Amino acid sequence: MSQLSLLVGIRKRDGALLCLEEARAGLLSKARAIAVQVCLSEGYVTIDDVRAQMLWLRAGQQNGNAWMGSIFRDKRFEPCGRQKSRLVTNHGRQVTVYRLRGKRE
Repeated sequence: MSQLSLLVGIRKRDGALLCLEEARAGLLSKARAIAVQVCLSEGYVTIDDVRAQMLWLRAGQQNGNAWMGSIFRDKRFEPCGRQKSRLVTNHGRQVTVYRLRGKRE
């Protein structure tokens, strides 16, 4: 029974992310471009890097942050590790580190 609940939960999450991707397509495109740029210059990127750049550009501030869960749901990115978030409000939570698919350091 818990497996069935897990599948339902995953489907609901994926459906919500698809809706957010459509509703925030412009912001998502900008955020993904930032992520690619950071990867090209640093070799890797986290959500903290993208968030910092978006705040610096003053983009996405009035749109909540749930849509940010879709940034790395793009075939150009692959996870390559985990690290503690640099954001104070994340209280040391682990975030995924991504690199461009096929790029090796």
